[in-house]
Amino acid sequence: MKRQHLGLDLDAAEPFDQVLPEGVTARTTEANDREQLALLMLEAYRGTIDYEGEEMPEAIAEVEGYFSGGALLQNCSIVLMAADEMVSACLVTAYRDSTIVGAVMTAPAFKRRGLGSAVTVESLIAIREDGHGYVHAFVTEGNTASERIFKRLGFDLLQD
Repeated sequence: MKRQHLGLDLDAAEPFDQVLPEGVTARTTEANDREQLALLMLEAYRGTIDYEGEEMPEAIAEVEGYFSGGALLQNCSIVLMAADEMVSACLVTAYRDSTIVGAVMTAPAFKRRGLGSAVTVESLIAIREDGHGYVHAFVTEGNTASERIFKRLGFDLLQD
């Protein structure tokens, strides 16, 4: 799978409009979200171009990887909730001097409602408020939903 490297200069970007659908709330990630995030990740990626046959143990390991070592920027990583159900999430990490949108995921029953865009916007607002001026994202080529979200939000394709 070929990945596209995208970038956005938050200092030069226009302010983002916060638009959460009715009945959906946003909050930052919490340490006790790990199992819900793993389940959301597994459900969101299953059957997509990014799915490589992983099951729950691999999803838990992936989420643990975000939380371990202090790489996850919890104050910039956002989950969307509908009632008590986690329906979308955007996980943001720090690597060296870079801020990276590591994963955007939405539960299958809630796809095509703008939640992927909404959770990404919430994270970008938090990233900007946290003082980070530039953000990176890596998107699998052919993941048209993610490609659309990042293009719409002003990300540019970068050459590595």
